[in-house]
Amino acid sequence: MHEPAVKALRRNKIIYWTLTLLMFVPDTLGAFAEAFTDGPASIVKIMLALGFPLTQM
Repeated sequence: MHEPAVKALRRNKIIYWTLTLLMFVPDTLGAFAEAFTDGPASIVKIMLALGFPLTQM
């Protein structure tokens, strides 16, 4: 009787955790990159070396 509800709950949990990880992992990697380098200045150098267009504000 409750099997469709259980499947829907399982599907919703999978969607929730997938989206959470998709947002969490890049932020965490960026934080580690900034923490273990010389800060934002070195991040800009890395991004320029990779070919990202950066504009100065």
